[in-house]
Amino acid sequence: SQGNISARGSTSSNPSMMSASESAIGPDGDTSALMPPLIKEIINGSDWKVRLNAVKKVETLLKPEGRTLSSAAATDVLKALKTRFDEVNKNLIVDVLRAMNTVVDAAGSNSR
Repeated sequence: SQGNISARGSTSSNPSMMSASESAIGPDGDTSALMPPLIKEIINGSDWKVRLNAVKKVETLLKPEGRTLSSAAATDVLKALKTRFDEVNKNLIVDVLRAMNTVVDAAGSNSR
């Protein structure tokens, strides 16, 4: 399993249950430091399930209110997501499009 973050919420309300990746989120909600390994999985994942898991992890990390992403990290993530447009698994492409929207929202909230 990769982390203790659920789609319904974060485990950060209980510090003892924080995953290693969640503890890397900046005090201002910045998740930029967590993106490089996920970018590698999105681009170089051995099969579609690995790539899909990385796409969903990006979305899960950025979904909670107050999570932000630097413009540089957002650009890198969007470039990685763009590489998945040629996936054979069309359901993965739908997840990529949804994740792109989440990335843009998180980057936009960083500039407010």
